[in-house]
Amino acid sequence: LLETQNRDGGWGHVPSDPSDPISTAYALIAVARTPGARVATARAVRHLLERQRPDGGFTSRPDQAGPRPLAYHVPLLTDVCVLLGLNHARAGLAGP
Repeated sequence: LLETQNRDGGWGHVPSDPSDPISTAYALIAVARTPGARVATARAVRHLLERQRPDGGFTSRPDQAGPRPLAYHVPLLTDVCVLLGLNHARAGLAGP
């Protein structure tokens, strides 16, 4: 997962896709407490904070569930996932 982080600090829906907030949040939840991932975590946090809307929320692409792709878009889901990711990052960056 660390190897698929985009240059802008985020992650896309699949490797090589442009970064988007919900994919970055999912990845951040997974890597934030991983030993050796402090730099990647900080880059992801910066990526998310730079994309926060003036109203405090986040906008992202629709997500999808499988096994047969079913696209869905729940705007609040992006906000929830980003907040979870940032919370994991806070704990991970604080260290043991």
